[in-house]
Amino acid sequence: DYHTLLAKKFTELAPDPRSGADRFVGRAASGEVILVRKGDECRWAEGVPAAQADAMLKWLQSL
Repeated sequence: DYHTLLAKKFTELAPDPRSGADRFVGRAASGEVILVRKGDECRWAEGVPAAQADAMLKWLQSL
């Protein structure tokens, strides 16, 4: 699962309430980590400033 892969890269990763079945949002030392799964595609961003996380999540979901 994708959360396990992210946890290996970011050992300090803490999940966020915005996470769901097809998306993961978490906080890491380098910023927010966002992964969105749509069908067989994964879109992801890391190091996102907390103030921009909602906008990035919305953008990734719109692709």
